Amino acid sequence: MKIILIRHGQTDWNVARRWQGWTDNPLNETGMAQAAALAQRLRHWEIDAIYSSDLQRASVTAAAVAAVKNLPVHTDPVWRERDVGDHAGKTYEEIRRELDAPPGSFLQPNLGETMQQVQDRVVAAYQQLLTKHTTGTIAIFAHGGLIAMLIAYLLDVPVDQNRQFSVGKNTGISVVEVNDGKGRVMQLNDAAHLEPAAQF
Repeated sequence: MKIILIRHGQTDWNVARRWQGWTDNPLNETGMAQAAALAQRLRHWEIDAIYSSDLQRASVTAAAVAAVKNLPVHTDPVWRERDVGDHAGKTYEEIRRELDAPPGSFLQPNLGETMQQVQDRVVAAYQQLLTKHTTGTIAIFAHGGLIAMLIAYLLDVPVDQNRQFSVGKNTGISVVEVNDGKGRVMQLNDAAHLEPAAQF
C-alpha cells in the first residue's frame, strides 16, 4: 500500500513565519489556489481514503482533493500539528529572544508538546492506520512538523535531527510505500504542481 502525506496550503501566519500549532487559521487566497492546483494534480492518482487533521488549514486543503476524488474526508485531531502552547502566534525571532537562544538554533520550547510526544502521537496513528488499511492508497493531510516527525521515524533519524530534510512546502507531497509493515519514503516534499508552467 501507499500513504501520501500532504502539508496544508498557505496561511497568513505561514507568510509571517509565525508558529501556528493548534491555532485554527484559515487558508489565505494563495493557500486556496494551492489547494486547487493540488486537486488538479491528484485528480488521476489512485486514492482510496482521505484522512486529515481537524484544523481547517489541513481539512480545507483535503476537501479540495476530496471533491475531485468523490471521497469523504475523515478528520481527526491526532493528525494536528505540534501544540506549541503560548508560543503560538509568535515568530522564530520572538521565541528565540524569549528563550535567550543563539541565532540559528533549533528551538525546543517547554510549552505544549515535546517533539518526542508529537512523534509518539503520529507513529501511533500511522501504525493504527496500517492495521485498518492493508492495501490501496491513503492520503493524509496534515502539517509540516507532524509530517517531519513521521518521516524521521521512517528514516530512523533522531527526532531532534529532522531538519536534515525538508517537508516545508505548502501542499508538498511525500509518498511512503509500505511493504510487510515497513514504510519506505519514495517521494519527499514535492510541490511541482505549484510551478508556473505546471500542467497535470
